[in-house]
Amino acid sequence: KDSRRPRLLSESFGDKKGGSMGKRTWTCVTCRKSYRRKPSLNSVECPTCHRPCESAPWYLRIPSPKLTKEWDAFWLEYKANKARQEDVEREAQKITALRPEPKKRPAKPRVSYIDAICAPLIKTLEHSAGLPVHQLAGHAANVDFWVSETKHCLAVIDGYQQRFERLRAGQAEYEIKNKIAGKAPPIQRSAKHTARQESRRSLCQAIEKFLNRCHHEGLLSEKDLKATLHSCGMRARACVPARCHCVGSREPSYGLSDLNKNKADGPSVVD
Repeated sequence: KDSRRPRLLSESFGDKKGGSMGKRTWTCVTCRKSYRRKPSLNSVECPTCHRPCESAPWYLRIPSPKLTKEWDAFWLEYKANKARQEDVEREAQKITALRPEPKKRPAKPRVSYIDAICAPLIKTLEHSAGLPVHQLAGHAANVDFWVSETKHCLAVIDGYQQRFERLRAGQAEYEIKNKIAGKAPPIQRSAKHTARQESRRSLCQAIEKFLNRCHHEGLLSEKDLKATLHSCGMRARACVPARCHCVGSREPSYGLSDLNKNKADGPSVVD
């Protein structure tokens, strides 16, 4: 072999991967000597000159200590690169320290199922009722769908109490059967009665406003309007100008019945 060929420092130990028996190579640049130490050490002192040794990665080709120029040039470049890398790491640590900690997002409040399905429908119906005529005509073509969605939401609101009673009875039966009665927390209603009735009232007003607008623009006949309101559990009545939902209409509209009237006259808006 050519004695002047640059070689791996690990070749002198007979390990191509630079890790004979899992040890790490440390080199004293001044004494031009190498030592094998356990990999858990972070620093090694030269036993001859007592200066700190350098540990280059095993994949770097280290010149032979006999080649003075190549040896000095290698370690000079190695120390310069190591210093630059340490500077970069220090700057990165400073930037990380100055960076504000991300704010924790507060937990989203729990929304009941009734509110989750009614609120978007109410918003959509109110928006549709205020659209220009040519856009309203497109929604009027799907009036059966919107009426069906309204009926579904009304059924969910009206059936809440029965579902809650079945829920409570089912849990109580299971607790008694498995002898865990009194250990589980009590069931709480996800939607209060007043909130449910408010959702029902808002939903009835929204569908009434939408249907009245369709009737006012000639997109829904008076006969179909009355039949649709009746299917939703509402009575047709002449509109009151101060509360009329028709946009600029002077003709009578139909919608919610007066809540203060006797219930015997027909179904009311709220339970």
